[in-house]
Parts: sequence; C-alpha cells; structure tokens
Amino acid sequence: MAPGGSIVKTYPFNATGIYCLALGADNNSFWTCEHDSGEIWQVDIATGRILEDWFDGAFLSTGGLAIFPATPLPSKCARPCKP
Repeated sequence: MAPGGSIVKTYPFNATGIYCLALGADNNSFWTCEHDSGEIWQVDIATGRILEDWFDGAFLSTGGLAIFPATPLPSKCARPCKP
C-alpha cells in the first residue's frame, strides 16, 4: 500500500486463508502462509515470483510465521547476558 492507502501491487495466490505476513531477512522478499493448508511461500516483492513453497505439515493449524536472521547471531553478547 502507498502512504495514502491506495493499493500499489497485488500478489495472486491460489489460497483462501492467507493470514500472516513477514518481511524476509533479505528485505527483498516476504513470507506468507495459509492457515487451512499449512502452505508457506516466500515471494519476491518486485516480481511476485515464488522463491520458496512448502508445507509445514500442520494441516488446519498453521499458527503463525516468524523469520529469523539468515546469518548466525554472535556467540558473545555486546552487553552482559543472562545464561
């Protein structure tokens, strides 16, 4: 959506229960999923091309989506850490 609220781009999916959205770690893609089928997609923002497409194995119970950094986090904390 544009700042004014108008729709700038749409992405066609053959799904009825899409409900989650997360920006990809590359900032050039997004992840979305369908609750009923458990299907998860990674989509290129600019082109709409499906980059990844897989099932989470939890038919009728996909509970959400979390994207973690693509690179490992440092093993030592910059500040004191709790074990």
